[in-house]
Amino acid sequence: MERTSIGEVPQKLYRAQVDRFFLRMNHREISIVSSVMRHSQPRPLSAVLNATNRLCDGWIYLPIVLWLMLLGEWRLMVVAALGAAISFLLYFSAKPWIARMRPCHFAEHLSTGIRCLDQYSFPSGHCMTLSVVGVLLCWQHHDAIPVLSAMVLLLSWARIAVAHHYPTDLIAGIAVGLCVGVPMGAVFL
Repeated sequence: MERTSIGEVPQKLYRAQVDRFFLRMNHREISIVSSVMRHSQPRPLSAVLNATNRLCDGWIYLPIVLWLMLLGEWRLMVVAALGAAISFLLYFSAKPWIARMRPCHFAEHLSTGIRCLDQYSFPSGHCMTLSVVGVLLCWQHHDAIPVLSAMVLLLSWARIAVAHHYPTDLIAGIAVGLCVGVPMGAVFL
């Protein structure tokens, strides 16, 4: 008979509850992902979503850094980098713990052939990073709010359209970005 420690039983029960919860969520949200994918097929839309996904793999932050350097916004640049780093600490601890299967792996017919950066979908690291950096940029530059809000919406659409995320993944990523960015802006900017 296999022996288990006292802590293992609650941990296994918790893991089973988390898995059941996200399985129910996957079934509820997969139709949304499928619909967004279907409506994103026309060539101009697919070109925009591919460019958005590629830029938000990290390339979008180079022009942002250059813009901040030109403005001499060194403090903002450091606070934004620190905010992104704190967000990623939360992200890398939560993602494998939650272990939510991506839509493209949950429903194989939704696969687009676009490579995922990691295995799990919850929360969205793309939305988290853009949100934390965006909040901090908007803290200092209020006129950037409409542009950065549109960027987050565009990115959210693009992440669903390639079946890498469910809507709740994006909401959670944005929430993490806001929960890190707002206090950092209040304290450091």
